[in-house]
Amino acid sequence: MVDALDSKSSVRKNMRVRFPPSAPKITNSKAHFYGGLFCLYIGQNSVYWRQNDVKKSQNITMKKKLIVFFILLCFRISFSTTIIAYQRNNIIHIGADSKHTVWNSGKNIDTFSKTKIHIINNFCFLLQGNWADSTINFETFITDQLKENSFGLTEHLKKIIDWYYSNFSSYYKVIKSQNSYYYQKIFKEKLVCKILICGIENKNPHLYCLKFIINNDGILDHDIMNFSNEKAYMYYLGQTEAIEQYLQENNWETETNPIDLINNLINLQIQTTPEFVRKPINIIKLDSKGYEWIQ
Repeated sequence: MVDALDSKSSVRKNMRVRFPPSAPKITNSKAHFYGGLFCLYIGQNSVYWRQNDVKKSQNITMKKKLIVFFILLCFRISFSTTIIAYQRNNIIHIGADSKHTVWNSGKNIDTFSKTKIHIINNFCFLLQGNWADSTINFETFITDQLKENSFGLTEHLKKIIDWYYSNFSSYYKVIKSQNSYYYQKIFKEKLVCKILICGIENKNPHLYCLKFIINNDGILDHDIMNFSNEKAYMYYLGQTEAIEQYLQENNWETETNPIDLINNLINLQIQTTPEFVRKPINIIKLDSKGYEWIQ
């Protein structure tokens, strides 16, 4: 558990998931005879018991293989998105494209359009990376978690971190041990998931980025970036090659219209990687009064 979220530094956590009856005494004259029969019985049954042990061991091994196969079959990676967060004068604008691309076990590609901006009560979140398989859905959990009005943003973050460790820690180790090629191909940058989450605390908007990463052994770790004390910032994640190129050549701080800037940057990325990023572009505004859908 994280005890506190330091507004001046990242909080890091490294978690490893560990998870014959006695024979009757023979005293009569037929002791040797019965003793011989008893030894024969024990000998025959010991063979039977050993065979059963081997079968049980084989069954356990087969079950483990089936579990690994099932995980690899159902493991889904959402690896396409472009998200931009822009803050100035205590006002946050967040924009995102709408294309979802899902890599199913490294073989099948599914694409569909869906808004990536989720507003629940006084909170908002967006996801990038690995966040679901056929049985576990991080998006659903965060949505349900943020419906709890009794928690502040810091408490929600703690719950989200604990849930992700509990549900995904073993996945990466299993995939690495059973399919190293797939592991290296998908997680070559060791980033597995990012969550951009914001809300209103003390009548001011606050924005955090929670990043989950894995090391070379498949051990899960995380960082938290807190942008609350920044006077002006721009943060972007996902497919961002064209955005980074533009910002290297232009000063975004001279831009006076954040909505136009976000639209222009995401459109640049759409032109560069249309297979991963596409319209419509959604934008919201967050200030001390709350959220407003811009487009």
